Amino acid sequence: MRVIVIGLDGGTWDLIKYWTENDKLPTFKEIMTEGSFGPLESTILPITPVAWTSFLTGMNPGKHGIYDFIQRKKKKYIWTPVPSVLTKIDSIDKILSRKGKRTALINVPMTYPPHKVKNGIVISGFPTPEEFRDFTYPPELLDELYEKLGFFRLQPYEFYSEGNEEKFNKCQFDVFKNTRMVSDYLLDNYNFDFFMTVFGSIDAFSHAFWRYIFPDHIRYDAKKAKKFGKYILKIYQEADKYIKSIIDRMDENDLLIIMSDHGFGPLEYSVFMNNWLAKQGLLKFKNSPKTILKRLLNRAGFTLENVYKIATKLGLTY
Repeated sequence: MRVIVIGLDGGTWDLIKYWTENDKLPTFKEIMTEGSFGPLESTILPITPVAWTSFLTGMNPGKHGIYDFIQRKKKKYIWTPVPSVLTKIDSIDKILSRKGKRTALINVPMTYPPHKVKNGIVISGFPTPEEFRDFTYPPELLDELYEKLGFFRLQPYEFYSEGNEEKFNKCQFDVFKNTRMVSDYLLDNYNFDFFMTVFGSIDAFSHAFWRYIFPDHIRYDAKKAKKFGKYILKIYQEADKYIKSIIDRMDENDLLIIMSDHGFGPLEYSVFMNNWLAKQGLLKFKNSPKTILKRLLNRAGFTLENVYKIATKLGLTY
């Protein structure tokens, strides 16, 4: 018996249910007809790094210690990526591996640096600095994959911003395609008892374009909705096709689990706490030259976000 887990980061039950009822997701519909399904309660906090780590360890964040993608250095305003805790604590693949089962974790968030498993492989997920070439265990697995599949990227190299939609779209479909390619190669060439792969593009498209699929959203834009509103359904349909290809590989003894870490909903406003605290007179800034300059630039509209938008329009980003 094999257990195959397909993670759809940000997969949202409301959308899946609606699109299956309207015959947009035939594989999901087949699974809902012949298998079991239902909403799954997420973690507190219901966010990617917390939820996937809780699934892998069976622990809540108070025990596994992951609360976000980044953490602040002690007594400093410097943020650093949170490293994987699985190098120190047990995860489901470690436990199974010790029992003689062969395991694989592909692109699961918060698994960098990859942990060692007695009888398995790990290709770490977001956020992974792929340029370091140390994101696989065993290390020689990366050379094999590059030799057989060519160069690939499983991590996003282009992030969403206004005016950058086309590059962002291409990036996300590339990442999805590459994750599928690597997963297919490993499934077809190795025997696993437990296999898990996670696709992050549903989450990325939902962050970017959720407001364009609901006309009652406060930030709905009909013109942009016509152009970009299709991408969330399109990436779900890509997932639907991939799941069908997995089902075609399975026999009656295999178990397929499709799961997400959290759902999605509308985000109409953002609150920047430091700005609000400053306006209330509850936050004071240092009077250093650097701080004064940053405040003046901010008031003049020279924020990092605005500078990035300008650079994108001028073709200075890549």
